[in-house]
Amino acid sequence: MEHNILELSCKEFFNNGGKGFFYSSAFEITSRCNFKCIHCYIDENERREEYNQQDLNFRQVCTIIDKLIDFGCLQLLLTGGEPLLRDDFLDIYLYAKKRGLIVDIFTNATLIDDRSIDCFIKYPPRTIQVSLYGMSKDIYESLTQVAGAYEITCNNIELLLKKGFNVRLAFPILALNKPDFSKIKSYTENKKIHLAYNPVIFPSLDGNTRPFSFVMPAQEVVDFDFQDSDRFNMLQRAFQNFYSENNLPSDILCRLGDSESMAMKSIVINSKGEWDVKRYFPCLPKNYNLLGRQGIRKILDIFLKELTYQREHNDCLCKKCRYLVLCGRCFNLKRINDTETWYFCKIAKEREKRFSKLKNEKQAIDNFFLSR
Repeated sequence: MEHNILELSCKEFFNNGGKGFFYSSAFEITSRCNFKCIHCYIDENERREEYNQQDLNFRQVCTIIDKLIDFGCLQLLLTGGEPLLRDDFLDIYLYAKKRGLIVDIFTNATLIDDRSIDCFIKYPPRTIQVSLYGMSKDIYESLTQVAGAYEITCNNIELLLKKGFNVRLAFPILALNKPDFSKIKSYTENKKIHLAYNPVIFPSLDGNTRPFSFVMPAQEVVDFDFQDSDRFNMLQRAFQNFYSENNLPSDILCRLGDSESMAMKSIVINSKGEWDVKRYFPCLPKNYNLLGRQGIRKILDIFLKELTYQREHNDCLCKKCRYLVLCGRCFNLKRINDTETWYFCKIAKEREKRFSKLKNEKQAIDNFFLSR
């Protein structure tokens, strides 16, 4: 029996005991935020600045950073919430830098001040990634629900650029801010800075689907897929690999253990100090506490065993879905009705429809010239 690329990459992962796969990490050092973004995936209560769940203390954060290094991580993204809300953010940042990690920062840039600028000048981050939700005050503050935030963010982006930092902008595309897309694209092209935009919005981690109230229709999401060369090429490769006549999908397309998936390259640590495996592998029974007594190798061993079991025994509908490779990620759907209404199923089906059309058009052109 022939194996498809996904099965081979999974086999590679399991045969190597997971070694060398998790080379980067994202650490949500707080879930608190000074914004109230309408589309945010973090639970609304946890995002409040006054949220009564205490952040991990500095020593606990350092312990997790040490464990990530033991895991083999080379790169660390400090994110939130809004990471700069922590009074000890710069202490955490410097600890990670001095441990030898390549550090990136993901922020809304409103809390950048002279002290942080001075620190970054002395110990530069690889990138400072800033969420920019619009290029007009009305749209930006309609999404963030914070008056005055637009001007502060724009001023601090300009300050960071003036100081010579590697600034990258992230633009989540919703129905509300879609009109500003061409403006932000022109802005980043003029400034010669990287723009990452994503038309796909995810539900809240607590299962609340309220963010879907603000999404674009699936057809418009795929329009943006086709505008972004990187995203288009990635999806096209997936389509060609799994829908070609010589490489038909097998009975099981489960992405658990797929070494080509970002979920198998980057560890996400949530604000509770857990390796948040359920965010990308919802069929797994629980997240892994990195502040417990278990060492990293033991945790990875448990993870591998649970992946193996779920690949073989989980009854998730996504597991055998022909559209899975064109989907954002598995949500462990159990009912057929869910696949008819679930936002990501609609997007995956639209992607397959578009790429099939391209394939048929190319075949028709090839046949025309062959018949002459």
